[in-house]
Amino acid sequence: MAFDKNLENALQEKNVSHIRNALSGIMMKDKGFKTNEFDDSLKYAKSFNVDGLFDKYDGEEFKPKSEWNREYWDYLNAALIYNFCDERISHIKEVSAYVYGSTQSKPQPPIQTTTQAQTEKKTTTTRQTSMPPRRTTRARNSNSTVQMLAGTVGVMAVSAIGLIMADASKAITFGVIAIEAIIGGAIIYFSKK
Repeated sequence: MAFDKNLENALQEKNVSHIRNALSGIMMKDKGFKTNEFDDSLKYAKSFNVDGLFDKYDGEEFKPKSEWNREYWDYLNAALIYNFCDERISHIKEVSAYVYGSTQSKPQPPIQTTTQAQTEKKTTTTRQTSMPPRRTTRARNSNSTVQMLAGTVGVMAVSAIGLIMADASKAITFGVIAIEAIIGGAIIYFSKK
């Protein structure tokens, strides 16, 4: 069987976050799990024995069936990336069958009267969940660091050209600018941490 190219690349790199993202993408293509693509891909990924692929379940309470909908499915898919475990995979499959249907007939939500819904809201206590935080800060910091370093190297190259031209006043000016760029960049870099 041919597997998803992103999954193949991530498995070759043994990059846990990329493997999880690839599996999440496979889920997004088949939200009802009507094919075996996700299960086959997961089994294939497990065969690589990548350290850290699976987490211990964090114990977050899942919402009751009366609150299962597409938004909740999206939340579960995102949360799975940050807490990748068998419990979450099983739960998202249950929610998928309920919300999107599966190879079996789609279960219909029970019809509730207003009184039943109000009573259920009063008696059901679940922890409110929000989307897990996006982990993009490090990526942004590394991009700005690369830009800072590239700029510094450029200024230093111009200084070197000034020295080669043997015009000492220009070389000193460029050298001072390079030092200011390095100090300014370091201040920005360390203030973000």
